[in-house]
Amino acid sequence: MMSSLSRDVLWRFAIELMKRGFYVRWHAYEFLIGFGGRLRCLLEVEPHFCRVVVWVFERLEDVGPVLEVVRRFFPNYTMVIRASRRMLEER
Repeated sequence: MMSSLSRDVLWRFAIELMKRGFYVRWHAYEFLIGFGGRLRCLLEVEPHFCRVVVWVFERLEDVGPVLEVVRRFFPNYTMVIRASRRMLEER
């Protein structure tokens, strides 16, 4: 199923994360998100597949608040959470 996604929705999503204290670097459909001086995750919004892929760099617990915002802004999207190699090596 294909979905359209306006730039305004992406902008409001980035602003909401920033209001919650996250560093946000936004380019097209990708969001690099940091907190506490460290990068925490990368989000890839895929509107043509109605999917958000979340690449977690460290601990899943670190991105819980980010996932809440994702669910609020993209309620009909499937969320796929993937672990970075670094995260897997530290376990």
